[in-house]
Amino acid sequence: MKIYETTINSHNLDQILERSRIEFLGINQAYPEFRLRFSLGIQDPVTELKYFELKAGSEVCASFHLVKKKLILSDQELPVCFLTQVIISPKYRGQGMSYELEALAKREAIQNGMGVTFVIARRAVKDLYAKLGFVGFSHFSKIKLKSIPDFKHFDLRAVSRPKTEDLTKLLDMYEQSYANLKFHFKRSVDSFKCYLEMPNYEIKVSSDLSYYWISCLDRIVEVGMTENAKCDEVIAIIVNKGYKYLQLNRNHKIFQYAISRGMHDLDRFELREGHLLQVHKENLNISQHKELDIFLEHPGVQYAEIPEIDQW
Repeated sequence: MKIYETTINSHNLDQILERSRIEFLGINQAYPEFRLRFSLGIQDPVTELKYFELKAGSEVCASFHLVKKKLILSDQELPVCFLTQVIISPKYRGQGMSYELEALAKREAIQNGMGVTFVIARRAVKDLYAKLGFVGFSHFSKIKLKSIPDFKHFDLRAVSRPKTEDLTKLLDMYEQSYANLKFHFKRSVDSFKCYLEMPNYEIKVSSDLSYYWISCLDRIVEVGMTENAKCDEVIAIIVNKGYKYLQLNRNHKIFQYAISRGMHDLDRFELREGHLLQVHKENLNISQHKELDIFLEHPGVQYAEIPEIDQW
C-alpha cells in the first residue's frame, strides 16, 4: 500500500470531501455547512488542510485529514494539527487498519514539526482513540445562565455585528483574554473574517469595542475583553439576550464571574471522550514539554479546552 498526500484547495475540495459526505453526513442538507467549514479553512492564513489516502493500486483503502494550525505555548508558536475525517473503506475494516492510519498520521505530524496532534473524539470512537495512545483532557465546561436580581440595566442595543474595521480590535481582545489560557491558538484578522461567514455562529461586539462574544444557537462559546470591560455588563446583556449556556475555559474571567454569582456549573470530565491529544516530544522544547506533560501524567487536572470555533 502507498500513501498519497494532497493539499486541499478550492479546486479539489468537493472531490476530497465526497468520502466524508458519504461516510458521515447521510443527509444532503448537512453538506453545505460542512463544506463551508473547510472552505473557510482554506482562506484562513493560519490554517492548512492536508488530505491523505492509503491506496492498494487504484483502490482507496483508507483516508484522513490533518488540519495544521499554530498553538501559542510557553510564549512561542508551536505547530500542531487536528486528525479528522478518518475513514476506512468497508472492505478493510476489522484488519487493524486504524493502527496503521494512526502510525501514518503520527509520522506525518512528527516529520512536519507538529508538537501535538489533537482529536475531537465522539462517543462512538472514544475507546478506539484511547487504544491508539490519545489522552483526554477536556472538561466540557458549561454554565447554565440565569438572571441575577441586582444586575444593573444595560442597553441591549449596545452590541451589534462587528464591522470590517472592528476586526483588528477583536483580534486584540482575543489575545488579551486567551493568551494565558490553555489552549491559545494563533489567529489573524482574516480568521475573524472567516468566522463571520460561518452559519449558526454569530459575533457581536460592544459599541465601545471593549468586549465581543461568539455564540452558537443558545450558547456563548467565546468572549474576548479589554481590561476596561465590565463582567457584570457582559453577563447581564448575554442573559437578557436569551442565551442559555456559557461554554468557556474554566479559567476565563467571565466563567469565573458567573460562578461567583451563583450560576450552576455543569462541568464534567471524560477521559476518553471529547478533546484528546497525542504529544510529539521530538518537536517540543524543554518548557513546552514540561507544560504538556501534566496532561499526559494527570489527565483532567489542568483546566483546558479547545475553543469551539477552533475545533476540527
